[in-house]
Amino acid sequence: TPAPATATFRLLYTSVSCISALLLFQSAEFWPRSVFGTHPHASTRQCWDLSGSFSALGFLDDDYDAKNGKLKYFFLAQAAYQLHSLCFHVVSMLLLLLYGGSSGGVGSWASRLIGLFRGDGSSYQPQQSSNNNPQTKSKRLISMKTSMQSYFRPMMEHVIVLALLIGAYLFSGLRRLGAVGIFTLELSSVFLQLLQVSIYAPENSWWRKPEVVLFVHRMLTVPTFVYCRLIVLPFVLLRSALFESQEWLEQIAKVFSPGWAEKLYTMFNGSLC
Repeated sequence: TPAPATATFRLLYTSVSCISALLLFQSAEFWPRSVFGTHPHASTRQCWDLSGSFSALGFLDDDYDAKNGKLKYFFLAQAAYQLHSLCFHVVSMLLLLLYGGSSGGVGSWASRLIGLFRGDGSSYQPQQSSNNNPQTKSKRLISMKTSMQSYFRPMMEHVIVLALLIGAYLFSGLRRLGAVGIFTLELSSVFLQLLQVSIYAPENSWWRKPEVVLFVHRMLTVPTFVYCRLIVLPFVLLRSALFESQEWLEQIAKVFSPGWAEKLYTMFNGSLC
């Protein structure tokens, strides 16, 4: 079924993403100890080095910590995942619009398609009696509307995250702090998805045992969520963006215009909230 398959895929993706981030950036100066940084002088203040600025203009984006190449591929992988998910939702909504309200819905469309591939000229013949029932049509329209709403919200979330990834990558300070933020959010997501996998596991599976689900929920998911999203995110990342970025923002204002710095400051800190 889709729910356990989706949870398993997201668990694998977030796990690989977190492991990759640690392997690539754990020893970097900008990777704080609160997210397992190992550099003796690790601090988010290092994100705002004044020698790095805007990646679209190469001469303003000095690779002061030799991490630009790794950051590029890390952000590329993140953007690819968001783009893949966005395309999936768009295609799903299109199929729902094209076939969700027709007789037999997607099932009849799939049956007709299978008949064409079989080459025997057979196709699914819908039952007209049930489709002519006004009550059945009303239920189908309500179901279609609910399905569209369930697709539209995550689709917009992917659009917003993709825009934030692109915007953060353009600026060296946001790129580094953004990588820390991505790791922080996905570390908590690993255990959220693990909980989903446990809940949706087969009835006789070890993962489905009440004591296992309870352990994953109380000992892994809740503590990690609280630490990552209620401690690290506001008190490490947001604090850095609010108070450690002042000189960097002044440099951005000199390179572009005074209004740019304020807009960037508001947009990025607003996204963290």
